[in-house]
Amino acid sequence: MLNYFRFIPLLLVLSFSAGAQEIIKEKDYDFPEVDYLDSTLAVMSLSIPGGTKYTNVSFAPFPETQPEDLVTFRFFDAQGESCDDKDRLVFLLTGVGGEHNENGASYYAAKLAKDCYNVAVIPSIFNSDVLKLISKRGFLSDFSQDSLGFYQLLGSIKDYIEADMEKPMFSYSVLGYSLGGYTAAEIAKLDETEAVFNFNKVILVNTPVRLFQSMKVLDKYKKEYLGLGYVRKKYIYARMGKNTYVYRRYITTPITFKNFVNDLYFLRTSEKKALLGMSLSSSLFDIMHSSLDLCSAIYGEEFTYTIYNTTSYRDYIDEFIPYLYQEALGQTITAQELTKINSLERIESFLAGNKDIYVMHNADDFIVNEKDLEFLANTFKERFTLYPRGGHVGNLWYPKNMEKVLSILARN
Repeated sequence: MLNYFRFIPLLLVLSFSAGAQEIIKEKDYDFPEVDYLDSTLAVMSLSIPGGTKYTNVSFAPFPETQPEDLVTFRFFDAQGESCDDKDRLVFLLTGVGGEHNENGASYYAAKLAKDCYNVAVIPSIFNSDVLKLISKRGFLSDFSQDSLGFYQLLGSIKDYIEADMEKPMFSYSVLGYSLGGYTAAEIAKLDETEAVFNFNKVILVNTPVRLFQSMKVLDKYKKEYLGLGYVRKKYIYARMGKNTYVYRRYITTPITFKNFVNDLYFLRTSEKKALLGMSLSSSLFDIMHSSLDLCSAIYGEEFTYTIYNTTSYRDYIDEFIPYLYQEALGQTITAQELTKINSLERIESFLAGNKDIYVMHNADDFIVNEKDLEFLANTFKERFTLYPRGGHVGNLWYPKNMEKVLSILARN
């Protein structure tokens, strides 16, 4: 529990704050006591609960969309037997590189659907297929601007659900985790002026604060993966594949969760980091190649940049984006400027003043540090909930955490 104890001074300060944040104490939280790496990896064992109904929907979101560039989302109908109304829609925004059919996202969506919410699982803004649809410049760099295209994409999905699927909605909320949480904050800011949704509630789960700083943290984990030998990689993937297949056949409970974690005994700490680093960086290669192709098409000249399997988020932020700024836009920008732009600190006053935006986080999440958590606590105050453990989105499935999500969505 080393990572938890690292934040004890911060937790003590917050515990005595006036108007206080909700700081969950160890003794009051019965989530299985597992390492932050294990809890994050164990999300792989999640599966859609039996009997859940959903539809995968593909369509052209904009008039200029090419036939091969459709958006796909997964839609869950409100399924509660005692639902008085079925006109509430939650957009569930996935993490970096996430797809519409992510098992974790589908698990959360199914739980919400059983409580009378319609849910649309949306692929990540940091996804090459989404990039092709939303980016006017051809690459992602300033998420305050790039989120506008994503916001418009959500508007098109809303219209499709209501018109083509004939499911009129009365209220709209957003639940975003990891990068999806950061994106949710940006689109909430846009909705303040655009008012397409007038969001009822926006929930940020394990969101980064300084986005690009968090991305660079993942480089250290990916480096562990690059150091693994070929034979060991094959063995790890075979074992993980078998374990995941077995546990996805069971209903997820604290017992099955703990059993899955126990079956990770064959992994060294460095190998756990390696799996997480590779998983959370896997979309970077496609994003960079798609950016080069899009820029070549938009600006009418060939853009070339050598991309290796060792290319990191640091390379993307410090070198690739400045290269595209210079070649595509004729502008210069530094990594420091990009880091400052892509931070929730930039919209601090908006986040502090909007009483319908909430944050749920974990003290042992490896993509944030003490400064980040202190910022979230001071900005969101009573709308900030901090759990003592859970890793990075490793405990959102847990009944107490899902109950918290539902209680927030139900507030007037």
